[in-house]
Amino acid sequence: MQDDFDRASDLEQHDRDEAIKHIRDHQKTIESNGSCLNCHEPSIKRFCDIDCRNDYEKRHHENRLLT
Repeated sequence: MQDDFDRASDLEQHDRDEAIKHIRDHQKTIESNGSCLNCHEPSIKRFCDIDCRNDYEKRHHENRLLT
């Protein structure tokens, strides 16, 4: 039998799951455009290597924090 704490915990988990689902459903997918999104060198993938991806993500994360 659930007590108040169990129900509160279940509700909290449900709200958290719904928030994550909402973000995933509305997350923008960055498509490849024939060049690296960071250094703009020709690439068949979004980023030419992991360093470019990490640099891109770091800059965009910092920009989101500033806005």
